[in-house]
Amino acid sequence: MTLAAVAQPDNCPTCGQALKQALGLRIDAAARVLISGDRAICLTKHEQGVLGLLLKRFGHCVEPDDLITAAYDLDEPANGRKSVHGFIFGLRLKLAGTGLEIVTHKSFGYALVHSRPKVTPT
Repeated sequence: MTLAAVAQPDNCPTCGQALKQALGLRIDAAARVLISGDRAICLTKHEQGVLGLLLKRFGHCVEPDDLITAAYDLDEPANGRKSVHGFIFGLRLKLAGTGLEIVTHKSFGYALVHSRPKVTPT
């Protein structure tokens, strides 16, 4: 399913399934906007594909090759793996304060999870 085929804002832009309401997120696929509470976060086409797959597999590790496919469909560039690292970096910044974060599973991939509480030393 292409991103353009997803018309409902409460659906995953990759698979078209309803997003988990517990996450408190909505995606307006047509406008490429992630809505978290009262905050609208603009996404690039490639970020939307990567985030859509991470949402679909919430809490599970996603391999970089799968993220490359989600980001580029069929026109994958030669430096796709490097690009995915850039998309993850950008998404991490954009997800700050939403209650979600992208964690790295070294040598395996990335997972979207609920943010861990910050512990400050006393």
